[in-house]
Amino acid sequence: PGVRRRVGGAVIRSANPSEGSVDANCPDVAILQITADGPDLPLEFKMAPPKAFDTLFAQSVAIMGYPGTDTTTWPQIGETAEATFHDGVVSRLTNFRNKVTVPLAQKQFLQYTMSTWAGFSGSPIFLPSGQIVAVHNSASFKTGGGGNVESFPHGVRIDSIWELIAHHGL
Repeated sequence: PGVRRRVGGAVIRSANPSEGSVDANCPDVAILQITADGPDLPLEFKMAPPKAFDTLFAQSVAIMGYPGTDTTTWPQIGETAEATFHDGVVSRLTNFRNKVTVPLAQKQFLQYTMSTWAGFSGSPIFLPSGQIVAVHNSASFKTGGGGNVESFPHGVRIDSIWELIAHHGL
């Protein structure tokens, strides 16, 4: 979604791979379609509506996923996989170049205060209503005074997924 490509000296928005190489400053998410004619999944999460983005800054959010540090083996027959849950707040909204002085429609890169680590990528970011507002995709790390390492987790706002769904006719 929103894929930006380098074409000559310009950067354009295009999903067509033949138009140029991908610029790193764009969403990094994907959709997997299991099968077009298969059974419905037993559970479906609702995506947050566009009006949710108006007040997203400083809102409570949570993540639920299966990071490799907690889930180290597949469940055995009769066992159930158990997710890891963390909560926090949205602490920053920017575009994919980390700029805050852009229109809200371009602020599709979220930063939040909850702890994440390897394996959380692709996990949903929920509002208290249970609606998904973003998909977790990365964290940056900074070493501060005294050698402490700070983590700054990020997600891609859910409207990037809407664009993928529309593009692929899903």
